[in-house]
Amino acid sequence: MATVRDKNAAIEGRCIALYPGAFRPPHAAHLTAVLDLAGRPDVDQVVVIISNRCRNIPGTTQALDADVARRIWSIYLHGIPKIRIEVAPHTSVKHALGYFDRVETGDTLLFCIGEADAEQGDERFEQIEDLSNRTGISARLVPAPTGSITIRATDLRTMLGRGEAGRDAFTSTLPAHLNAAQRADVWDVCLDGMRETGDIIQMKVRKILETHNLGDIHEIHSLCGGKLDQVYRVSFKDGRRYFAKYAGDTVGAESVGEKLRFKPRRRLSAERRALNRLRDNGIDEVDLPDVVLFDKETLTLVLTEICPGGTPLLNDLKKGLFDPKIAGQASHFLARCHTLAAPIAPVWGDRDTDRLHWHTMLALRTVGIKTDAVSEPIRNDLAVLKQASEAASEQTGENSLLILDDISQNILLGTQRIGVIDFELCSSSGDPAYDLGLFLGDYILFGLITGSGDSGQIALGEALNAYRQRVGNRWMTMRSRVVSFAGAAMLYHLMGPRRMVVQSFEPRVVHTAAALLSSGLGEVEEIDSILGSAISGRFA
Repeated sequence: MATVRDKNAAIEGRCIALYPGAFRPPHAAHLTAVLDLAGRPDVDQVVVIISNRCRNIPGTTQALDADVARRIWSIYLHGIPKIRIEVAPHTSVKHALGYFDRVETGDTLLFCIGEADAEQGDERFEQIEDLSNRTGISARLVPAPTGSITIRATDLRTMLGRGEAGRDAFTSTLPAHLNAAQRADVWDVCLDGMRETGDIIQMKVRKILETHNLGDIHEIHSLCGGKLDQVYRVSFKDGRRYFAKYAGDTVGAESVGEKLRFKPRRRLSAERRALNRLRDNGIDEVDLPDVVLFDKETLTLVLTEICPGGTPLLNDLKKGLFDPKIAGQASHFLARCHTLAAPIAPVWGDRDTDRLHWHTMLALRTVGIKTDAVSEPIRNDLAVLKQASEAASEQTGENSLLILDDISQNILLGTQRIGVIDFELCSSSGDPAYDLGLFLGDYILFGLITGSGDSGQIALGEALNAYRQRVGNRWMTMRSRVVSFAGAAMLYHLMGPRRMVVQSFEPRVVHTAAALLSSGLGEVEEIDSILGSAISGRFA
């Protein structure tokens, strides 16, 4: 990268080498890079900058926090001059770039990155040239000479996750200059520093809320035990209760359907936009959360509580409780989302990204279902449904907001009306039959399991009537796919990443799901009777 110097600089200043990273834990390649920087005669000081983001220990809900990295670096660098360790408030790269405002004109900044990143280009450092021009501070990227060292921090965390069985492999990969006692110290620091990720993030969320002066916090409580993707209920001393979501520690690609993964970074922006789109279109017949705070720097979303004390609709369905009024309200809400008064802007940033997200969710609930244990015709039908839905989504227009999630789990039952939460998976692109089919599939699934087909059939009828009345003529072009998606939803519950155990009911559920899936691929006229037969067990 080109070096830009302040032409008015009168003297040659210091040269500071910055090495940002997560370092969970630091390993031999990291140390090699730091020692190489420290050994350069033109470098006056090396600053190791530790990210404050968590790094998960694979296969667990635990993580190593920033202090673990700091303590291990202190062991590695003991007695080595001109090296300083700093812990960034949030991301290490942003902290490193902040040095442009911390040094003097005439100083030089070196940003150390991995050799592979240097060859491929690292977008995190694309601002360097502009910042150099603005400040007059000379700056350039320096590749770390570590290409021959193949150990990765993820490998070390995996060894940690194995406990004592991974100890020898872990200590043998540590830097060569460490003696046996130091290797044991590094192992002990890591073991002692393994903490529940939810606890680490909870402390971060508290600090973020306090920074924004939202009030005196009484308690923060996790609602998602055993997961990395946490939601926190925040109770304030004045009686208010908010819900906080955090995605600031996520790295890598977006993912859906996995239990042990951090919240994808863009989801909270999508949820905030989706709620704004619904408000702008006058959706007020159900309770929706208000956005209290969206902190772009830390990717923290804070929402108001709705339906205090309300329980998810899914809880009632599991008990065989099918309230027709609730079914109608929920279905009408979906219809309103699918027939907005005017075109809406994308919720994932641009139209192509919304479309890509929709295709990802569609694949997850069709060809992505692990159907190895069932027949090839079912797999073929899922592929046909995917193709039909892709084609239909291109004709939907831009005045729809698709939920693309388990709506019965996200509906809360209030005293007067329902509330709806969790809009992270929404999209302005998609097939409305997907949403309605997933919703109705839950009724059929739990109607079969609980033997509540009669009351379930009444609720299904109310849901269908409410939806049809709102969408009008659009219904004729989507009704067949609704049937197929109801079947696909049932298969997803049994064979998706979070498999539901239904024991002796499984053959009956699979047979019914397969019948719905194939029925919807033809022309369906009497959808009420087909779904009614399914929930009553007449397909089993």
